[in-house]
Amino acid sequence: MYEARGPEDAENQLWYLDNTTHTIRSVLNDCCLEVDDSHAWVNEYEPGNTGQRWSVSGQLLLNMEDGKCLDIVANNHDEGADVCGWERHGQVNQRWYFEHVPRRYFFVESRLHGKVIDIDAGCADEGTKVILWPKNDEVSDNQLWYAGRDGLIRSKLNGFVLDSSDGDVCVNPMNIRSRGQGFSYSNGRLVNLHDADRVLDISAGNEDDGANLCEWDYHGGDNQLWHIRFHRD
Repeated sequence: MYEARGPEDAENQLWYLDNTTHTIRSVLNDCCLEVDDSHAWVNEYEPGNTGQRWSVSGQLLLNMEDGKCLDIVANNHDEGADVCGWERHGQVNQRWYFEHVPRRYFFVESRLHGKVIDIDAGCADEGTKVILWPKNDEVSDNQLWYAGRDGLIRSKLNGFVLDSSDGDVCVNPMNIRSRGQGFSYSNGRLVNLHDADRVLDISAGNEDDGANLCEWDYHGGDNQLWHIRFHRD
């Protein structure tokens, strides 16, 4: 436990809920929160490790393996106090407030070749195709994205979400009934809101500028894996 810093200097204090894997992840390194009865740490994601899975119940964070709560050890008020998992009692050292930081924009960078997801020609219209393109020398809104409160990735250019309904990925206003719309970042993948086995994919592993994106069954190739790179103003 430490005093909060401003969000621009506090990536090691910022976290997000990965709703696909039910993990709490560090913005600094994308690692997952784990605890025992004396301390807490972060680890790479391990499929099947229920000790990394969490649920939110009011002001409590509950581990899905044993039902224990995230707890400040011995109700210690000092900087550097340890955090642990402990039987639920609901006292103040087990209660947490979730303070959302101001919106932070990022690039979505392919692990295949380092190019970024780009709205073609910077066009803000509905249905504009999304492509892969080298990062522009001057930062432009058609290459910047943000995660909404629902965890879905949206464009800074127009607030639209990624949409794979017609084959090649484009951007459109959100329609919750469309099974091709809405992707969130989870464990290096851009996962479909409606089907966690379907992810965004660089079509045929094309490494050319202007390559299209599609939705495909997850297989773990580099053309399906991404880095989030935060933009600093």
